[in-house]
Amino acid sequence: MVVFGCADGTLRRDDVPDAAMTVDAGVDAGVDAGVDAGVDAGMDAGMDAGVDAGTDAGVDAGMDAGVDAGVDAGVDAGVDAGVDAGVDAGVDAGVDAGVDAGMDAGVDAGVDAGMDAGTTEPRPLFIAVGYGGRRAVSPDGETWVSDIADADGQNQDDSQHFRAVAAGGGVFVAVGGGGGTDNCSVQGSVCVQRRLAWTTDAVEWHDAITPDEQELSGIAYGNGRFVVVGGTGWRGYSTDGEHFSYLPYDGSVTTQFRAIAFGRGTFVAVGDSGRRLTSTDGQAWTNDTGEGSANLTAIAYGNMRFVAVGVGGRRVRSIDGGETWDSDVSGGGDLYAVAYGNGVFVAVGNGQTLTSPDGATWTPRSSPANLFSITFGAGKFVAMGPEHASYTSTNGIDWTTHDNGTLPNSLGFSGVAFGELP
Repeated sequence: MVVFGCADGTLRRDDVPDAAMTVDAGVDAGVDAGVDAGVDAGMDAGMDAGVDAGTDAGVDAGMDAGVDAGVDAGVDAGVDAGVDAGVDAGVDAGVDAGVDAGMDAGVDAGVDAGMDAGTTEPRPLFIAVGYGGRRAVSPDGETWVSDIADADGQNQDDSQHFRAVAAGGGVFVAVGGGGGTDNCSVQGSVCVQRRLAWTTDAVEWHDAITPDEQELSGIAYGNGRFVVVGGTGWRGYSTDGEHFSYLPYDGSVTTQFRAIAFGRGTFVAVGDSGRRLTSTDGQAWTNDTGEGSANLTAIAYGNMRFVAVGVGGRRVRSIDGGETWDSDVSGGGDLYAVAYGNGVFVAVGNGQTLTSPDGATWTPRSSPANLFSITFGAGKFVAMGPEHASYTSTNGIDWTTHDNGTLPNSLGFSGVAFGELP
């Protein structure tokens, strides 16, 4: 190719057909080569970029998918494991708790059952005693069972006569007797004038041999012991109701003591000519000469005071444990018994009944019958007399008569007491 310079300063070639063709071919070849090279380079670069991008995307996607799958799998596995572990733990805990609770309940039930089986509720009872060695038992003072007698009770069989009864420590003890050697009960070779019997079940009674010509007239329970009094000042005591010790006769007290009561830690006995004795244990006694000549036949304790009653309607009280006495009044028929309950003293006797809140002021009441004995228990007064009836009242004013055909129509029940037996 020849290049010429032109007048206008441009360069110009002298085109020749063969030369032009050669140039065109070169151009085409260059273009093709450039295109190929560009394509190759672009493809390589694109592939590299695509691979890189794809790899990154794949890795990210794979990681995301793996994490998601791992989390899901982990959660599922964790839940399954947790549930299994929870169930196992719950079952174990439930079994343990159930066993413990069952054992505790079983032990408690066993202990309760054992205690129930080993103990019984005490039985509240009224027991009345009287002529002919008569003893009658009642759970309520209304319905009675005449369970035992030593004679028919129609005669003055004093040696068989029970004059009083008391209860304490799961024992009932009845006392009586008297009448001299011509009228006694024989136990073995012993002529018994002093009568004493005890029971722990109100069914079987046991006689204690107490050889002497003087009867026992009164008995009371307190300070864990029974104390008895009787003719010519005889006194005795027992901690079990079976074995009694008697004070030796010393001649210092010759009065017939007819009744005894316990209160404020002291036993107080009363008797003929208004005589009184006091003791804290039945062994050591303080002698009170008394006032007046009327015999005192009964005594009761309540409302922080002793009240005694007797022949000719005599009433007397002590508010200092038997040391001094006041409110000595008389009038009316003989009074044979007195008891305290529901805030009132009730005295009964030969066709009369009296009530008093304090032992000083007395009110005559209508009497349901001639009454020989009275006690208070289970929220009521229970009084006994001749015939075969008992009488109950909550206030000493209103009385209900209970006719019991099973009781003998004898000379009467001269003593009644309330207590509990095992």
